[in-house]
Amino acid sequence: MRLSTAAILLLTLLLATGSGAARAPQKRASAPAAGALENADAGYAAVLQAYRGELTEEQIEALGERDPAPALYLSPQNPGERAATRFFGSLPDDAHAQLQTSGYLKWRVDRLPKEQRGWVKEAVQTLEGRRQGPFPLNGKEPATTGFARIQVAGLEQPQYCWWVAAEGVRPGWVTVVRALGLLTRDYSDAYREQLPPLTDKPETEPIASNRWLKIRETPRKPPPTPPAAVMADEKYYWSVVRAYCGQLPKDELRTLTEHDRVLSDRLKSSDPAGRAVNELFAKLTDEQYRALLSTGRLIWADGDLTKAQRKLVDTVLRDLNERTGGGMDLYLLSPAFATRVGFALVHVPDTANPVISWWVNSPSVPHPSWIPLANDAAVKAPGYYRAHLEQLPGS
Repeated sequence: MRLSTAAILLLTLLLATGSGAARAPQKRASAPAAGALENADAGYAAVLQAYRGELTEEQIEALGERDPAPALYLSPQNPGERAATRFFGSLPDDAHAQLQTSGYLKWRVDRLPKEQRGWVKEAVQTLEGRRQGPFPLNGKEPATTGFARIQVAGLEQPQYCWWVAAEGVRPGWVTVVRALGLLTRDYSDAYREQLPPLTDKPETEPIASNRWLKIRETPRKPPPTPPAAVMADEKYYWSVVRAYCGQLPKDELRTLTEHDRVLSDRLKSSDPAGRAVNELFAKLTDEQYRALLSTGRLIWADGDLTKAQRKLVDTVLRDLNERTGGGMDLYLLSPAFATRVGFALVHVPDTANPVISWWVNSPSVPHPSWIPLANDAAVKAPGYYRAHLEQLPGS
C-alpha cells in the first residue's frame, strides 16, 4: 500500500488510544494445538522474523516499504514500542496461530512470566508518559494485556497490535504488524470500535514459562551522519514549488505529476488539513524557499508563524489531535509546549532528489510525523522511513 497524505505520518508510530473500559476476565479460552505458523500470511511471518532477530538490518529496511513497524520500533531510542515487539516476538508459534485464528490473546498482566511483565511495564510507562492510562500492573484489579487482530477499512489484510486495558480508561495499543495509515480516520475508528469488546472476552490459557521464546538482538549499524545541507536539483525543486503555487504550465505539470503519484495526490487533496499543508507550502516567501533549498529545513515554534500561517498549522494539528488524541491534544503550539513544525528536504539513499516533506515534532509522541509533498520514487524506496527518522529536526 502506498502511503500518502496524512497516512504517512506517524509513523508516527504513535501509541494511540481507543475507547471503552476493562472488566474482570471470564473463563479462559482454550489454545489450539501447538504447531508451526503454517497458515500465517507472508507479511506477518516476515515481521515476526524481524522481531525475533532473524532478519538483517538491510532486510528490515527492505521490509519497510510494505510494513515500517520493525524499522520504526527495533531501536533502543523507542523503549516502549520495542518492548511491545519483544513481547510479541517471544510468543510461541502456536500462540501466533491462535491469534490469527481467534483474533485475540488476553492475560492479566500479573499472570505473565517475569520477562514478559517487564516488557509490558516498559510499554505501559511509555503510554503513561504520554498521558494515557493509568494501567495498574498489580493489585486487586490489574490491567489486562495481549494482542489483537484489527481490520482497518482500505487495507486488504488485517493489522495486529499489542494492547493493554484497565478499568475506567481507554485501551492503549501499538500496531506491530502492518503499521500503515496510522493517522487516518479509518485506522482510529477501527481500533476504537474493535478493542473495547476484548474486555468482555474470556482470558487466554496461560503459556508455560519454559515455552516463551528468547529473543535475539538484530545487529544494527550506527546511523550515518546526515548531510549538513540536502541538495536538490534546482530545476526539479522550483518545478515542485511552482506546481504548488499554481504557476506551472499545464504541459509541464502533466509531465511532473505523470510519474509522481505523491505530488499528484497532494495537489488533488480535498480534506481541510491536506489543503492547509498545501497552502502553507505555496505561500512561503521567496526567502523561505531559498532557505529550504540551501539548508534543507525550515523550523517554526510558537511565535514564529504569521497569523495566516498559524491558522493553517492549527487546522493540521487539530486534525491530528482528532485522529490520534483520543480526547487529548497531543499536538499543541504554545509557549509551554515544545512542539515544532516546518518543512524539510530529506535525502533517501539511492534516489536522485530528496523528499520535500512537511513535519511536526511534539514532545507527546515518540517520533516526528510528516507528510511528503513530492517525490514518489523516494517515498517507495527502502530507506525512506529511516531517512526521515534520522534527518527530521528533533529526531
